[in-house]
Amino acid sequence: MKGLILKDLLSLKKQGKLLLLMLVFFVVYSYATKNTSILGSMLAVLCTMLPITTLSCDERSKWDKFALSTPVQRKTVVVSKYVLSILFNITAFAIMTVINLILLPYIENANLEETVLTLLGTCMGTLLILAIFMPFLFKFGVEKSRFILMAIYALPLMISGLIHKMNIPLPDERFLKSLAYASPVITLCLLLISVNVSVGIYNKKEF
Repeated sequence: MKGLILKDLLSLKKQGKLLLLMLVFFVVYSYATKNTSILGSMLAVLCTMLPITTLSCDERSKWDKFALSTPVQRKTVVVSKYVLSILFNITAFAIMTVINLILLPYIENANLEETVLTLLGTCMGTLLILAIFMPFLFKFGVEKSRFILMAIYALPLMISGLIHKMNIPLPDERFLKSLAYASPVITLCLLLISVNVSVGIYNKKEF
């Protein structure tokens, strides 16, 4: 599995400098505006797109056909993509935590607990999107699944719009905090379900 993850990281090497420049830009922007939310959103999108990029590279190079001619098991190929996604999210969470700790003294009315919970919620939300989306990726491929990803991103916005339009009361702060603390366990359970579904799909594919 280490070899598969290393292969994916090397395939992303060309994007490394661009990603670093984007990170520096948004850090400076966050400092200038005293608002780190856009940086968190940017990292969340990147954490979603990077695993998709590796799958796209695999499709173009016919990697799966080659990999399955080796002793590598199909389950290992699938799980490696999930592990890579989790590693990206942990890295992004760590970067955001450090940046927020540095910028926190310069942001008015900043609250450390709320900041950490927001970061945790963003990280878990990104993994939740991937847990829903990854089986579609393995089933239909990258190109056909792009519209599904757009729908997954649009759905929460549509729901929040309906809630606002229908004047449905939002959960109180205590419930939201409890949900944020419980989110790692919930996300882990959904990821395990997603992995099993993806493995089942990948086992039936022919290359």
